[in-house]
Amino acid sequence: MENAKKIYIIISIICVLSIVLGAYAQFFGKRDSKTSDIPTNNTTDENVIENPVQPEKEKTMEELKNEFVKTINNSFNVEEKDISKIERINTEKSIVYIAYSIQQENKFYDIDLNIPMINIKGNIPKEFNKVTQEVFVKKANEVRKNKNNAEKIIYSIDYVGYLNDNILSIIIKSSLKQGNNPQRIIIQTYNYNIETKEKVSLNKLWNRRTCTKFNGVSYVVQRAAEATFTEEGQKQIKENIAYYMENAKTIKNGLEDAGYTVFGGTNSPYVWLKVPDGITSWEFFDKLLEEVNVVGTPGSGFGPHGEGYFRLTAFGTKENTKEAIERIKNWKLKK
Repeated sequence: MENAKKIYIIISIICVLSIVLGAYAQFFGKRDSKTSDIPTNNTTDENVIENPVQPEKEKTMEELKNEFVKTINNSFNVEEKDISKIERINTEKSIVYIAYSIQQENKFYDIDLNIPMINIKGNIPKEFNKVTQEVFVKKANEVRKNKNNAEKIIYSIDYVGYLNDNILSIIIKSSLKQGNNPQRIIIQTYNYNIETKEKVSLNKLWNRRTCTKFNGVSYVVQRAAEATFTEEGQKQIKENIAYYMENAKTIKNGLEDAGYTVFGGTNSPYVWLKVPDGITSWEFFDKLLEEVNVVGTPGSGFGPHGEGYFRLTAFGTKENTKEAIERIKNWKLKK
């Protein structure tokens, strides 16, 4: 009975391992993204890429994991996007995938390339694929010819892709470092309208975005204005108004207690007072600042009819408002 139990446990472990290994192979197996879509070079130089399809060597689990992560990072995210109407070249692949990938390192050069391919039928995507692959593969071939120990070349290419509404955007980053020379980084963008099947100018996209969001009232302010009409927005507005109107009431009552003639402060956050006879609004400003350390606005700043009056605002904290009014009430103006 005991032996049967042990056998049962061993069989269960083997089954679990088989399932795990099968799942791992499914997710971390070798990619089929290395295709023959890349132009080949007829030269026989052993350092020239003749065929993009490189023979696969047996890979460790760590290499498979890294490769899987890299594939995910470079895969085109089309979640929640309806791509069923897009006519793809290869229906088993995503809209954009790695058409050619190579990682090589030696004493003469380091190469790490991930070249994208647009998996959409049409002359414009076809031209993009052709030119992109030819340019980068040609440069990779030139790098692989380097035999100068003092001029080691580091060459890398990677990309990201986005699908926003109908606009397919690809950003390619290429980096080249040769010897002690400064590193060169080039960012290239490509935009394609999958609905109209036309290439889209980045300048036009940027101009549309800028004009929509920042021409006139900024986009942030527009969204803030929109939020004021929500239930929460109305609630916060009423709370803010009540807070500042309470400050206005404190100012109005305090100034009246101090003997000033006061205007406003009932339906607005601004309170006006008539300055004492014999001094201008600017002179009142100077004395209030120097002797009481309270700041306001001289009425003459609003034009000649504002002379003789002084304005205080309720846009402050309750604590500061109460402190300022107490100082004014206890102040004995020296003319």
